[in-house]
Amino acid sequence: MQNETQQLVDRLFKTGGHFGFQKSRRHPSVVQYLFGTKEGTDIIDLEKTAASLETAKTALANIARNGGDVIFIGTKDESQTIVREAALEAGASYVVNRWVGGTLTNFAEARKRLARLQDLITQGETGELDRKYTKKERGMINHEMKKLTYNFGGVRKLERLPKMIVVVDARHNFIPVEEAKKLGIQILALAGTDNDVTGIAYPDIMNDSLVGAVKTVLGELAATYKAARAEYVPPVAIARAPREGGERRSFRDRAPRGGDRGDRPRRPFTARKEGEHPRAPRAQGGRPQASRSEPSHVPKAA
Repeated sequence: MQNETQQLVDRLFKTGGHFGFQKSRRHPSVVQYLFGTKEGTDIIDLEKTAASLETAKTALANIARNGGDVIFIGTKDESQTIVREAALEAGASYVVNRWVGGTLTNFAEARKRLARLQDLITQGETGELDRKYTKKERGMINHEMKKLTYNFGGVRKLERLPKMIVVVDARHNFIPVEEAKKLGIQILALAGTDNDVTGIAYPDIMNDSLVGAVKTVLGELAATYKAARAEYVPPVAIARAPREGGERRSFRDRAPRGGDRGDRPRRPFTARKEGEHPRAPRAQGGRPQASRSEPSHVPKAA
């Protein structure tokens, strides 16, 4: 483990991962991760960076082993390609173009857009779009698909809220960071010395603008997630045992309401009117019966 940590420190040092920003841009929350200052530029302690990365990798592996989802986020121009490649290597979701506000905090509504995108992709693959719509309608649908793909293409297979987000430059991508904080989602952030890491569970202080340094750390995280995800065993659905005496009966096979009547015939509802069970006269406690020979409301002829 010591050799691996030292190798990681050497690789980050070669790629310039120890260079921070100017001291004037330093955020107070990253002071503990600094080695010192040289000519007005903060120098990051890479040994602390490597130690933080190992802790973050352990948490990421635990999430992957339990089947949790993770989103890799990096919308800066210099990190988009690296983040996409790392997420695809790990088999995780990603956002590299634009973070749509409410993707996490209003996930129910975001799922509708994801379902719409998936439905359009399925119709396009099966040729249903060509059969159902005119040329003009297909043009409008293609425009909608491009917009949805731009915003949600990397997370279109996400069916539930993630357990963790991996963010490159938490200052630049502050919206997903704030949404994750509100929902209690764990945050793993590759952050420069100008980032506020307060409330971030796993901050990894490094130069988050250099391609080589970011690629090195994301490669470690992607390999960890992929290896741990391979160990995940989906839960097996447990079938309900049948009731005693055989399989469960359908409602059509059950006894009628009121119990088993046997061979006793069912008395029709109109039997009383037909005279089978006449009503008792009033003298014996019955109710008076109106005469049916002539309606009471018709006046008699003079």
